Amino acid sequence: MKRPLCEALRKKLASLRQETLAYLEAARQKGMPIWNIQPEELHLLMTAYTSALFEVVVHDFSWEEAAHFLHALETFFTLSGELSWGCNKPSIFSKKLVITN
Repeated sequence: MKRPLCEALRKKLASLRQETLAYLEAARQKGMPIWNIQPEELHLLMTAYTSALFEVVVHDFSWEEAAHFLHALETFFTLSGELSWGCNKPSIFSKKLVITN
């Protein structure tokens, strides 16, 4: 038996994947340096990100713990994307990142 919320999320992610691939192709055609990602790679990355978001619920984190975790998650995925996709525009969240030695 399929659960309605899970099915709705699956459909939304599939739609978002197609929109993202179309956006990347349009950017590539305009001469922007875009990572040539395969649909399967994008699927894995989007699924990893979405699954990670729900971990705050699965582990019953407090609001403070959830905020910390979600910020760390956003920073990880944003910086990973900026470093590996060749994007040199900093994230709006980059100012929150503190790097220590």
